[in-house]
Amino acid sequence: MTLEFRGTICRVLGDGSTGVVILYNDTAIKLPKSVFGGANDDDDDDRKVIEWEKEVYRRLDNCEGVISCIDLSGDGIKMAWMENGNLRDYLAEHNVPLPMRLSWLRHLAHTLAAIHDRRVIEADLSPRNILVAKDMSVKFSDFTESSLLPLDCDMETVDDNGYSMQTDIGQFGALMYEVSTGVRCTFDLFENQPLGPATTALPKRDSLPPTEGVWLGAIIESAGSSTQSAPVVNCQKFWTWFRTLSPTTIPTRRLGLTEWIEAGFVVSRSILTFQRFPDDHEETFESQHQKTFVTKIGPVSMSILDTGANVI
Repeated sequence: MTLEFRGTICRVLGDGSTGVVILYNDTAIKLPKSVFGGANDDDDDDRKVIEWEKEVYRRLDNCEGVISCIDLSGDGIKMAWMENGNLRDYLAEHNVPLPMRLSWLRHLAHTLAAIHDRRVIEADLSPRNILVAKDMSVKFSDFTESSLLPLDCDMETVDDNGYSMQTDIGQFGALMYEVSTGVRCTFDLFENQPLGPATTALPKRDSLPPTEGVWLGAIIESAGSSTQSAPVVNCQKFWTWFRTLSPTTIPTRRLGLTEWIEAGFVVSRSILTFQRFPDDHEETFESQHQKTFVTKIGPVSMSILDTGANVI
């Protein structure tokens, strides 16, 4: 698909409900749909959405792992072009080796932690909004649904009309599942909503796919759990877990092949807690086991490392 912009026929990189991303002079530009004609009552809303997203990008300026914005001064958002498209399409079209998948998840967890540190709720975290650069790095993009929160707020308790750090982590669990298996996982915050104004609600666990036997299934389950007194699992913790792993190692049953992805899936209605390590033992391991995990490219035999953590 192509569109004409400033006398040039441009390739369309993305087409959303309010904006279009085109490739213009080797740069990606996101513009309100009204720029391309067909004036209607939604034109002003389209422009407001783009202006809101610009404010989010200004808050996230120089945040490692977020797509670089070259210019925010015009009608649209001028960004670096990510030559390999979005992560969902890339996974569907390429046989990505496990080391690359693990590296991506490590970087995405680190970036999401940084986004939360800047008091932003991503709110629409999906592989379709993660872009893959020519050098195979991955970048967050599309913040049209995001929440800008007060810089002094408590991210573990703040709620913006149903969106929170918990909803982001739940969506991150679904993203982990898709990266781990190559199978799309829907984490629908509006599932089974009654007629009338929609409000977000974390999906029930039984609406999400099982994770037992899935590569990294234990970590995916950890996007939440079931205690009220413990802190929410944050993305900095995910990054710490990923940092200790290699493509042939993952956490053990004690981190819960069933309890863990629930942290990303079940974070919905629950909070996952772990026995805290002494600071100088956070990455030590006690024992090693073997298990075969199912991936899109077939069974993979892996070493499972016991970190000594407990689900409380």
